[in-house]
This record gives sequence, structure tokens and C-alpha cells, in this order.
Amino acid sequence: MPILTDNHHRRVPLTRAAVCAAGWLLLALGHSRAAVPSQAIQSAQEHVNIGQFVAEMRDFERAAQHFEEALAQAPRSKAVMFTLGALYQKIGAFDKAAAVYTNLLAQFPKDADGYVCLGNVRLLQERLPEAIQAYETAIAFHATHALALRNLGYAYLRDGDPALAVSYLSQATKANPTNALAWFDLGMACFAADKPQTARRAFRRGLQMNSSSEAKQVFTEALEQQAGPLLEQAIAAYRSNDFANAGILLEALTTAYPEYARAQAYRGHVYNQQRPPRTAEAEQAYRAALAARAFTVLAPDDTAVVFDSLGMLRLGVDDFDGAEYLFREATLQESRYPVAYFNYGLMLARRELYAAAAVAFADAARRDRSLLAYAAQHPLLGPFRASAAYTNLLATMSHEP
Repeated sequence: MPILTDNHHRRVPLTRAAVCAAGWLLLALGHSRAAVPSQAIQSAQEHVNIGQFVAEMRDFERAAQHFEEALAQAPRSKAVMFTLGALYQKIGAFDKAAAVYTNLLAQFPKDADGYVCLGNVRLLQERLPEAIQAYETAIAFHATHALALRNLGYAYLRDGDPALAVSYLSQATKANPTNALAWFDLGMACFAADKPQTARRAFRRGLQMNSSSEAKQVFTEALEQQAGPLLEQAIAAYRSNDFANAGILLEALTTAYPEYARAQAYRGHVYNQQRPPRTAEAEQAYRAALAARAFTVLAPDDTAVVFDSLGMLRLGVDDFDGAEYLFREATLQESRYPVAYFNYGLMLARRELYAAAAVAFADAARRDRSLLAYAAQHPLLGPFRASAAYTNLLATMSHEP
């Protein structure tokens, strides 16, 4: 049974758990069984069993105590040493973890995994030269050790040498091309080495294997470091109605970084808000922003505005079904943006779905009370105002602050 493993070996910015894979505790005594009296084997195994149980209960400190007892009975057990070191890391006892791995390497000086684990501890301690030395030693004994290559590349990146980082991380992705986090690390190193297009490809490759919101946030933060200042400059121009300069900046940004959803969204706003509006280009940019969410994070409020803006564009060409769908998608973002709820209510009222429309208008009014007054005056809502649903809406909202 595996214990205390972390198959992802996460680290900054995908928060590293920094636990070495302990492997499987078959009997957990490994190389030392023949030299250990049967009574000691039995005692060690009892402590392993208890330690494993309390570790599963997340009582890592007590688990470490039991593995200490197991190691005292079976001092050459690799599995016990790896697990004890991992437990020490879990409780932040890094010096103790390093001592365990140093002891393991004194007995098994060619164990590449031991050097990787020791390197992980030194990395957590910000002792980068020692981490680098440990990983390099691991690679000397196992040239294609994917984790050693990846961690060595990351250590060089942290140490300010992006060129070497790219070299080792490239080797890591070849050694284990299915490790998404190695691709993310390679992406960050390539950005640092001024290789933005290679960085983009690395992140996209990693996201094919891990498309979690946490993974997308990593790519988003990397793009913000690269292009965030330019995006903020474009947003400032947009808010000052300087659509020409905003458009130039956003075209450059989205050409260089098409996965940057927030930049695509603002490109759509620029085209949509300038006079005369460039509606076809605005729609293309908005749809590009939604597609880019497969790679980067777009905040709920920003996503709702994109859906709502697209809905208004479809409404402008009498695509009522398309507009209603888009307004509904905007409301599903659970954002603070009130207009999307109101527009969705309008579409529902148009189809005489007055009860559902009332729910949408209530959601809009909870975000912006003035929209309730707007519903009372909107020229298209006469039939809705004559319905019982409208009366119920007013009664409900009168009891809400």
C-alpha cells in the first residue's frame, strides 16, 4: 500500500508538497530482514502498521514517532527511512528529514531517489547550492531520472540561471513527457530565458494533461508577469476612450499571447465601445476570450461581461435565441455583474416566461437596486408588469434590504 506519496511533487507556484515518494511498505524492512532478529522484525512491522494508520488520520507527528521506533529496530530499511523523512517534511522538521536521508545515503550511496529527497529538503530550506549538488548527484547515478532533472532545472531557475533551467527541464519532459508540472516549470523557465513562444507551447502541452483551475492560474500568472504591465496600459487607454492606442496595444498582446483571456476580453471591449463599433471584430475577440479560458483564468465578473456583451451583439442582429443563451451563460458565472441578469430576464419575459423572468429580475435587483425601478419603466415589459409574477417580485423585494 502506498503511503505518504505525492505523485505530482508540486512546488511554487503549484505549491510543492515536497514529500518524496515512500514507495510501498511491503513489509517495510527491505534490505535488512536477513540481518534483523525475527522479534525485531515483528516489532518494527507493528510500528509501521500503527504509523501508517495514524498518518492516514493526518497525525503526522505521531506517525513519525512510530517510524522512528521502526527504524531503530530495522536500521537498514530504505522504505522506513524514506517514509520517516517524508513525515519529517510534512511537519516541517527539515533538519531531521535531511539527517534521515543523509543516513540512508551513507548506507546506500548510489541511491538516486535518496539524493532527490535530500535535494527537496534543501530546496525547501532555500539552500540552493546544496539542492543543486544533490540533484546533480542523483543524475550521475540515474541520468534519465525525470524528477531529479525537473527539480534540478527548477533549482537553477530559482538560482537565477534560466538557461541551465531550460536545459534540464527540457530533459525532464523527454524523460517523462506525461508530467504536466514539468511542462509548466519549463514554461516558466522559457519565459525567464526570453523564449516566450517556447514557453507558450510548454504551458499548452502541460494543460493537455492537467487542465485544472490551479494549472490555468499558473499560466495566467506567468502571462501577467510577462504582459501584465502592457495590458494595464491598454486598459488605461480604453478607460480614457483612447480606443486607437488601446486597440494597437491589445492587438500586439493577443497576437503574442492568444491564450491570455483577459487581454482578448478587453480587445472585444475596445472594438465594441468605439464609435462606430467594429461589431464583427468585437464578437471574434469575445469568442476568443471565452476559448482562451481553456488555458488561462478569466474572473467571473469579466466572464459575465463577455457573455453579456456577446448577447447584446447577437441581439443586434435579431438572433434572439443566441442572445438568450449567452445572457443565461452570463448569469451562470455567479458574478456581481447585474446587467446580465436583467437582460436574461428580458429574454424570458419576451417568451412570456414571467415567473422565470421575475427570478432573473430579482437577482439583478439584489446586485443593483436601481434595476427594479428600470423594470417598472422598461417599454418592453408592459405585459410582464401586468402579470402576477411582477406583483410577487415587488412583494419579495419589499422584504429584502
